[in-house]
Amino acid sequence: ATPLRMAMAPNALERELDHQINKLVSYPIGTTGMDGDVFVSFVINTEGKVEVLNAFSENEELCAYVLDKLNKVDIGTNPGGLWKTTHMRFRFHPEA
Repeated sequence: ATPLRMAMAPNALERELDHQINKLVSYPIGTTGMDGDVFVSFVINTEGKVEVLNAFSENEELCAYVLDKLNKVDIGTNPGGLWKTTHMRFRFHPEA
């Protein structure tokens, strides 16, 4: 999967978020019908966990897969609690 960020400012928390998403969210190997796009809007709470505001995909199973993986993200404390809404598109297409 290739996450595409709409806006990005390179601070330490955002770099850690990118690192964890790249580590956790990958094409689900060994499955069929798991291709398409998943659009997600989220913020990071004060505990460093993802709080999904909105998620959409025409492939419900793929959307559930992405939400499960995002639920495992933990970037460490975000004491200020400040986080702009992040919009991401995850593209899943099998390699040829």
